[in-house]
Amino acid sequence: MDNRKPKQTTLLLCIFFGWFGAHRYYVEKWPTAILYTVTLGLAFVGWIVDIFMIASDQFTDGAGQPLLRANGQPAVPVQPMRPMPQQPVRPMPQQPVRTMPQQPQGTRFTTPVTPVQPVRTTPVTPAPQPAQKMVTRFYTCPFCGKAQAQYIAENKTFAFCGKCGQRIDLTLKGPEPKKGERPMTFTVGAYNGTDSFIFISYAHRNSDKVIPIIAKMQADGYRVWFDEGIDPGTEWDANIANHVRSCDLMIAFISREYLIRKTARMN
Repeated sequence: MDNRKPKQTTLLLCIFFGWFGAHRYYVEKWPTAILYTVTLGLAFVGWIVDIFMIASDQFTDGAGQPLLRANGQPAVPVQPMRPMPQQPVRPMPQQPVRTMPQQPQGTRFTTPVTPVQPVRTTPVTPAPQPAQKMVTRFYTCPFCGKAQAQYIAENKTFAFCGKCGQRIDLTLKGPEPKKGERPMTFTVGAYNGTDSFIFISYAHRNSDKVIPIIAKMQADGYRVWFDEGIDPGTEWDANIANHVRSCDLMIAFISREYLIRKTARMN
């Protein structure tokens, strides 16, 4: 006897009383039906999901059987299993049995064993890689016009704009700048020597405004040191303190970002 439930009746019960779990009582899914009654169809979400599952023939009854359509066919037709074609068994060709010739008794044959000499290997010492020199490269994005500064390797030939994200070729030379104008890209380096110098303190977020000023000071003959001149592997705070003590003049570019950074370092 086929006890499967019709799809049309189940769908109508789900549409009008699905929030109460009536369609799950109808198909004998007792645990989830009681859960739907208590939670109002799992906050109406499960109710909506069941409507789409019944309509798309993905809903089954309590026994895991598909629902019946109006023509009496199951909503999810079961594909019959196709028997695999049997391949004929091919007999393996019999190989002739090889017999070893009998040796006369009392005769022993031995094979000399050559000892294996260990292979001597010479450890390969990797060639020392030259340290990459980092420089501050100032450039103006030709796409959006954003002026910005990045701390990158000296031999790096491209950068990405921090505003529009476009890749910028730093090797391309634009038109010759007019008198008093900055070129599209130039490199600013910190002074590294024993003569008197000026110490510049600023927030990195203000690099697009401070780096051109440093470049103008260097072009006018001033020796300027800023924190991009710290060598990798050295103590940051100790290096800063040593340059503050040895400088002849200190200039601080005060901004909101500068005050936030100083407050955070003191905390």
